[in-house]
Amino acid sequence: MNTLFLVAATVAAFIFGYRFFAKLLALEIFRLDTNYSTRAQSHPDGQDYVPTHRHLLLGHHIAAVTGISAFAAPIAALDWGWIPAFLWITIGSTVAAGTYAVGSFWLSSRFPDELGRLARNLIGLRACAVVRLLSIAMLSVVVAATAGFSAALFTTFPAAVLPSAAVVVGAWFFGSYLHGRAQSRLLPAAAVSLVALLLFTAWFGDIPISLSGQLTINLGDRIRLAIDPVIVWIVLLLVYAFVSARLPVWKLARPRGFLVAMMAGVMLLFFFAALIVQHPTIDAPQFHSPASGTRALPWLFLTVGTGALAGWHLLIVRGVTGRELQREPDARYVGYGVAVVQGLIALSAVVLAAAAFGDRGTWFAGAGALDGADFPRAASFYVDRYARLVAVLGLEPAVVRPFAATVLAGLSLAVLEAAVRALMNGLIDIAPPPALPGRRDGRRARLWLVVLGGAALALHDGHGLGGVTAWPLLAVASLWFAAAGFALMALALRGARQPAPVPLALAAIVAAMALWSTIVQLWDWWRAENWLAFFVGAVIAILAASLLCEAAFAARRSPPATPEMTRET
Repeated sequence: MNTLFLVAATVAAFIFGYRFFAKLLALEIFRLDTNYSTRAQSHPDGQDYVPTHRHLLLGHHIAAVTGISAFAAPIAALDWGWIPAFLWITIGSTVAAGTYAVGSFWLSSRFPDELGRLARNLIGLRACAVVRLLSIAMLSVVVAATAGFSAALFTTFPAAVLPSAAVVVGAWFFGSYLHGRAQSRLLPAAAVSLVALLLFTAWFGDIPISLSGQLTINLGDRIRLAIDPVIVWIVLLLVYAFVSARLPVWKLARPRGFLVAMMAGVMLLFFFAALIVQHPTIDAPQFHSPASGTRALPWLFLTVGTGALAGWHLLIVRGVTGRELQREPDARYVGYGVAVVQGLIALSAVVLAAAAFGDRGTWFAGAGALDGADFPRAASFYVDRYARLVAVLGLEPAVVRPFAATVLAGLSLAVLEAAVRALMNGLIDIAPPPALPGRRDGRRARLWLVVLGGAALALHDGHGLGGVTAWPLLAVASLWFAAAGFALMALALRGARQPAPVPLALAAIVAAMALWSTIVQLWDWWRAENWLAFFVGAVIAILAASLLCEAAFAARRSPPATPEMTRET
């Protein structure tokens, strides 16, 4: 089949979804209200609660939730064939991702208190503890995993280091320029910044900056400490995330995410233009049964990696981007827009991998490079194949590879920034520091806890990949948490006397998917005698299932009282 048919079908589904389904979500289900005063409007603090233009917020949110898993997970999911991957990307992004994203912004706007307290009010006391435990665990793994992903990318593509540093510097000036100025300055400033970054990448992208060799400390004839470049990069990236989280969101994190998102948009434009010119055919099988390996991981990587059911995205919204929402109706544009963009990114990965080898036999011979949870390797595959594809537009692969690697590394670093900030704000919400004269707000102490905890999880294996190896557990927990997120949305809608059939149906469907995936994955861990993963996965499933059962009983009770909603005239 020609790949252009897949692109045309997906684009048509996304246009229909935004025009009609997103409108249904905004007007009939969540009833987004222009007159509703968001927390960023009513209580701006200049640090996290900062009213943001919807275009700027869209770019920030794209970067904050789109790591390299959005590129690598669909490639891994081709173990099941390209039809399941394509159907999930199209339908999952249109329905599940759109509903979850818009609902997350609505929930963050109407119920801005800490998520555990919201679960206690809507479900019960035990739900508060479960939600807090899962939230802290998931964000900690995201911090460690994205630090490892970013470090692996900078080690594999040293030519992306200098352009990535230029993005940080450019974002600093971009954010400082926009702060306090009229929103009409956004587009010209963004255009100038984007052109400057593209030119810088083209001119200096062939200058690699790498950390080679290994620092080894010997005591006698025994090696006591060995530090490889990945570990050094993880430390440097966590230091950067610490500095970024200390600064106001408008100073560095938001403008850097916006600039990286614009670069990702340019990358997608080049991809689809090259696809129209070359229009390759699909070589991968329509359906495929993996000869070895786990049966659940491709599905988990696809559903979670593409963002459609990544439960921890609700935590990013509540802790970071939801605090910047200027008008409640912007939730449709930002939330559903991100679902569409992530779907297009996932589609580009499926197309590149499915049409990569020229014929069916060669595809089977080379499919071993695409399986498993080796996301850095899959990301390298994406960068290489992308450069080969866009060469038909007259672009040199030596120039395109650093550009694509810079985009992937920039997105991964943006997720790290967002996860660190969200976890820090979550800990502050759970345990606010005492208000003592001359005492700081407690951000620094909790930020140290977040960064040091993420570093310990990432470095405990001695190679900096501790968070990466925990990714299957994160996928299982994230799927369960997505079901819990839909349940919270349904209960909140019910308490507000609004219809909740869509979140309720999605909560049931996702819970069934999570149960099946967990059973299959636990069985694989049992057969592999991976007892730690088996025990942790079983605990996650028991806690999440108990949470959903309590939510089901809460739905049968009388609707809970909703908090007073502040409105502006």
